[in-house]
Amino acid sequence: MIKDTLLYDLLSIKPDACENDIIVAYYEMAERHHPENLKEKNHDSISKFDEIKFAYDVLSNEQNRKFYDENGYEATKEMFDKQDEFSYDNYTSQNYYGSLINNEYDFYQTPKITKNLVFPLKVSLKDLYRGTKKNFDYQVLVICKDCDGTGFKKVNTDKKCPKCSDQEEDSNVRIREICSECSECLTCAGERVVQEEKKIEINIEKGMRHRQQIAFTGLSNQKPGYETGDLIFILEQSKHDTFSRHEDYLIMKHTINLTEALCGFKILFRHLDGRLKAITCSGGEYFHNQTVKSIPKLGMPKLNSSDYGDLIIKFSVNFPESKSLNLEKIKILEEILPPKRTIEFKEDEKIVEVTSKHVDKNFFDYESDDEIRYAVDENLPEEAFLIKEDMQEEFESNPQRIECNTQ
Repeated sequence: MIKDTLLYDLLSIKPDACENDIIVAYYEMAERHHPENLKEKNHDSISKFDEIKFAYDVLSNEQNRKFYDENGYEATKEMFDKQDEFSYDNYTSQNYYGSLINNEYDFYQTPKITKNLVFPLKVSLKDLYRGTKKNFDYQVLVICKDCDGTGFKKVNTDKKCPKCSDQEEDSNVRIREICSECSECLTCAGERVVQEEKKIEINIEKGMRHRQQIAFTGLSNQKPGYETGDLIFILEQSKHDTFSRHEDYLIMKHTINLTEALCGFKILFRHLDGRLKAITCSGGEYFHNQTVKSIPKLGMPKLNSSDYGDLIIKFSVNFPESKSLNLEKIKILEEILPPKRTIEFKEDEKIVEVTSKHVDKNFFDYESDDEIRYAVDENLPEEAFLIKEDMQEEFESNPQRIECNTQ
């Protein structure tokens, strides 16, 4: 039983969040509340970032997280305060922004990081099944080489500019005197950065998922005095004509007629590996609407594994059109099929005959088959016996982030 959820709430995650969820949530919250990214640096902004960093350091450590879950926030804070090398009250100021002097913050010059450059990357279900490589062209800002990011022309350091040498240069303001010796860099027009066209090769591994992130460290926009952020691609899977996906399952819908449902049938379909697959169902194994079959190892490959999920086939049965059978055929069917059920009632009880009529299938706002239940393969794990279809194309609520080496 978790005593309180304060630290989870600070990162906007659930108490059952995995390690990757915590990392992603912290990264987003820290970037949003970092005092250097805010218009005003005050006590509240520092305290907020302090709390977020504290939450991450507790929840990202398995032992600390277990202690917090069992004992709560106050006990965890007290435990950290007792550590000789750690003081929660000075946590942010000592490690990131300096110490509190006369109620004013003296900020250390900690590294600043440029914002991440994020792009969507279109992929097909086949790409995620087979794995592939994609080339991506993008534009990025880089520090101007002609002026080394100063914004001014390079000049002879031994010779001072007669117009600028007498001016006292403030550390936070660049002098922009236009003269023959020191003027704005013609390449970047004083902006210190220039735009470049770049191409990168992205490796799509087998088993990756919709909305998964692939990150290249230090390939975002550059800025003088800043560390460079990451270049991130978010996979956007397009819809497939035959298959949909749920985790490592591939799901396929197939419609058969009443004769096939009773007498057997054969299915031919082309799998994502490019090969034709055949499924034969002999007569006597009756199928009905929402009958579901599973075929082991024909699902999606599991990331960083040689194993595969299962292929799930959901069947629906098309019945003959209304009044398409004459009385003679109906009598033949009655002889072949199991007998009708008998209705028992009291002889002295009055019976009122009523007439039914057809209702449009869209009469209700919901579909009756909004859930898939397995009719076979009892060896599947218990949690796999119920799959909600509206989750099949939904982004994995906690996308994984794959780190790539800088190219």
